[in-house]
Amino acid sequence: MIEAFEMEKVSPTGRLHVAVVGAEKNGKSRLCSTAPGVKLFLDFDQRAESVAGIKDVYALTLKDPGGYQMPQAAQDTLDIVAKLEASLCLTNLHPNFKHISSDIKINNIILDSGVSLGKCIADFEMYNNKDLGREVKVGPSFSVRIQQNFDAWNAEIKTVESIVLRLFALQVNVYMTLHETLEHADNSTPKEPKFTGKVTVFPERYSRLLRYFNEVWRVKLTNVSNRYLPRVYPLPDYAFDAATTMLLDPVEEPNIEAMIAKHKVKSGQTKVLSVGTK
Repeated sequence: MIEAFEMEKVSPTGRLHVAVVGAEKNGKSRLCSTAPGVKLFLDFDQRAESVAGIKDVYALTLKDPGGYQMPQAAQDTLDIVAKLEASLCLTNLHPNFKHISSDIKINNIILDSGVSLGKCIADFEMYNNKDLGREVKVGPSFSVRIQQNFDAWNAEIKTVESIVLRLFALQVNVYMTLHETLEHADNSTPKEPKFTGKVTVFPERYSRLLRYFNEVWRVKLTNVSNRYLPRVYPLPDYAFDAATTMLLDPVEEPNIEAMIAKHKVKSGQTKVLSVGTK
């Protein structure tokens, strides 16, 4: 399939694909909740309460049953993606959403978070392919399976990549929250870790996903009048290779709707067509 666009008539904010990177508990999920329109959180962290009480936010928490039962969150995620490809109506996704009008369409999908999505996929793949993992006994009646080779890691990242790209094909904004970690230097080893002084996404192999996102924003708690509050850093600096196609300042308030409005004012943007708009 080939798509064609006259890019002069396409707005950078018409369909946003945003990687939101930051340390834990720095405000990534709350930032995503400020996107304009109806938001669907695919919650893999089992903490949908982080966006509790916010209008136009709907969440599906995906988790495995645990124990020796077959992991199912990965397959449930693939089923949800297939349903979204058929329709962007909330009512089709879960019985608890049946009361919602079919006129209400999803405008934003948030994968929260990437590392937890990857764990769900890894657990599912190791359960179905024993060669991808090894079992470690923690106690007399409990054991865990961990990935043991590049095949396991590649299977995980390729599945995450497939989910992201399938969502990108939909007529919605897509946000993915990713945790950050110190970037290892080329000569770093497990016994003697060395770092570059920069940060990158965790796990570091997930940095390959960033190529697909036009927007890569870092969220960081920042000293504001002697209080540490979340702030968005959409421009690259010495610590992190952020990126944006929008006209934004180096530091922004954590409000996506306001960030979009600022870009439109700075660009003198009037009526433009979004990618995919007919």
